[in-house]
Amino acid sequence: MNSFGHVHFVRHEDGTQGVLKSPRPGNGGKINKTTQQRFQEEVRRMQQLTQDQVAGIVPVLDADPQDPPQWFVMPKAKNLRDVLSPGGRPAELREVVEAIRHVAGTLAELAVRDISHRDIKPDNLLHYQGRPAVADFGIAGLMTLSENGCGGYFVTVSSKHPPCLTMSVHQHGVRGGRTVLGPGVAGRSGAGHRRGGRRWGRGVD
Repeated sequence: MNSFGHVHFVRHEDGTQGVLKSPRPGNGGKINKTTQQRFQEEVRRMQQLTQDQVAGIVPVLDADPQDPPQWFVMPKAKNLRDVLSPGGRPAELREVVEAIRHVAGTLAELAVRDISHRDIKPDNLLHYQGRPAVADFGIAGLMTLSENGCGGYFVTVSSKHPPCLTMSVHQHGVRGGRTVLGPGVAGRSGAGHRRGGRRWGRGVD
């Protein structure tokens, strides 16, 4: 869940535990423009989904109010794979099917909002508040439809930055928390970020 971002556990002074994500520096310790822009888009998109109370996503607890934002905090959540297969035991088929149903429902809701996640994999599927939840919108993009002239549509998924994905979809094959966005005061990447004038400190992994 950290291809383009650096993550670590944090704890708020009120005891709330979270995971703070910030842009991952490139060579030379600097954050390049593409990474910063992708991160900014991820923060804004996740803030909107959190504000709209979209079920099945890992919400934003807090975010840097600066523009561009340098960090945001999510709640701690378990990896879905560990919940379905504790201790490495084989997962129950019924539980796997139910998890897939929940994830598919979340992706369908995102599609209604013309959002394609583009990075669904085990590391980005978590278990939060008793149900599967999708995390890491770092390369999510917006979907657009255009007719292909053959009774179907082209679905183009793109963001402002590569990679972009285009695929052909036949017309008949397409079917149709808590929110705390504190004003905060930005800190440096790592511990010491603030929420509503209070601090997020290093947590325990």
